[in-house]
Amino acid sequence: WGIGRRWGRRLRSIGIQSAQELRAADLEMIRKRFGVVMQRIVFELRGINCIEAEAIAPKQQIIRSRSFGQRVTSLEHLRQSVTMHVGRAAEKLRSQNSVCGLAQVFIRTGLFNPQEPTYSQHAIVQFPVPTSDTRSIASGALKALNSIYREGFRYAKAGVILMDLSSSEGVQSDLFHPADSKRSRVLMQTVDSINQRMGRRSVFFGGEGTQRVWLMKRGMTTKAYTTRWSELLLVR
Repeated sequence: WGIGRRWGRRLRSIGIQSAQELRAADLEMIRKRFGVVMQRIVFELRGINCIEAEAIAPKQQIIRSRSFGQRVTSLEHLRQSVTMHVGRAAEKLRSQNSVCGLAQVFIRTGLFNPQEPTYSQHAIVQFPVPTSDTRSIASGALKALNSIYREGFRYAKAGVILMDLSSSEGVQSDLFHPADSKRSRVLMQTVDSINQRMGRRSVFFGGEGTQRVWLMKRGMTTKAYTTRWSELLLVR
């Protein structure tokens, strides 16, 4: 980590071919030739912590979208798709202890069939108080979807973008729009916990639908040899 193509060439030019050789290199020489950043990498290779272990910076926006396995024409199928994307995005939102103030919903038709009419549109909903509750985000997102849906088109893709993210700590509510309640937070934590332990979509919101004929086709995906008993590699 940290050694790009240019540094790699320069290190090889002075006889350093591996991480082990870099670890044993003279620190002063490394600093003079490469600078303090490379010197810190050498320290790290020697087990001396000099690069602060920083938490992964929270995302500034969370995007969830997928192309459909087949063209979608009905509003109900689009609603199911958007609800599913909201559920996944909200789960990521909570995992970084964030809330969102805005959600954008977008839909579009296919791009490569000149015989079909094209349509692409998006809408943004603003929440009175930033939230991480899937139900609140989905409610707003579906209202946004209703405002941009048009009949007569064969939709190829839908998605959701959560924006205006901030820390869930210290969310300021007002008299008419309270922040997520304790009951809401406990419910969302319970849903996330069950899905982490039992597998994705062990618990989901009914708005996602149960048939989901619009899902992306996955017939050509690589088998999950190491995580699913039913897909273990057979050797004869």
